[in-house]
Amino acid sequence: MKRVVGTLFIVSTGLYGRQVWAENAGGTPPTAQFPPADATHAAPSASAPTPAPPAATAPGAPPPTTAAPPSNSEAPPAATAPAGAAAPPAPSAYTYPPPPYPYAYPQLVPTPKPAPKDSDEIVTLTISPLHLIFPILQLTGEVRVTPHLGVSVIGGYGTIAVQTSTLQDTRVSAYELGGRVIGYPLKQFKSLQLGAEVMYLKVDTGGAISGTNVSGSGAGVAFGPLVGYKIITPAGFSFVAQFGIQYLSAQAEAHDTSGNRDSAKDNRFLPLLNLEIGWSF
Repeated sequence: MKRVVGTLFIVSTGLYGRQVWAENAGGTPPTAQFPPADATHAAPSASAPTPAPPAATAPGAPPPTTAAPPSNSEAPPAATAPAGAAAPPAPSAYTYPPPPYPYAYPQLVPTPKPAPKDSDEIVTLTISPLHLIFPILQLTGEVRVTPHLGVSVIGGYGTIAVQTSTLQDTRVSAYELGGRVIGYPLKQFKSLQLGAEVMYLKVDTGGAISGTNVSGSGAGVAFGPLVGYKIITPAGFSFVAQFGIQYLSAQAEAHDTSGNRDSAKDNRFLPLLNLEIGWSF
């Protein structure tokens, strides 16, 4: 019995010596362990603890028990943040209100309201309804010289009734010729008018007055400032109203078949009134 035990001891000691020599020579250790995360795979140090040799067992004895491997039911190690990762900021680190948007927000630009359209017409033709009472047909033609300046030419022809103590229901021919210069300070060729007018008027009996041997004629010039307003509709219909004051200088002369002559002069201020309707284009 003693010989058998001694032989087994010598064999086990020899096997253990070979294992230690292999480890010192750079061999692979019998049990490999995962190195720590911040360490390289280096060879185990020579000062590592030497595992105890297996104990000798007597013949017929049960084999020695070994430690059971760790169970998978053990709790895994706690997760740790990777190296170099920044910790989330504390709740007090957030600011309110948030910083402005890095890009410019789109701005809503309001559409500008179009300016009132000025008149595109360059000619206005009108007639005076008031002169039709005599009746005299008076026509006016206005041309736009500049956007805010117009020049008018006036012409008229008709008859005027003359009633005096010696002349009853006598009609004389009447002629008109004149012009206007009109400025438009607000809009082009319409709206407010500021200007002046000059008119030449001539009346003539055209021969001896019926029932007499008398004939005559008269002429006068009237001029003065005026203010008015002109309306032009989208369709072109136009309306003109003008008011002002004018100075009249007139002279009349009459004669008969016997060679008798008579004349008269008159100078006075008279109101100026023009009401006209027509068309612009």
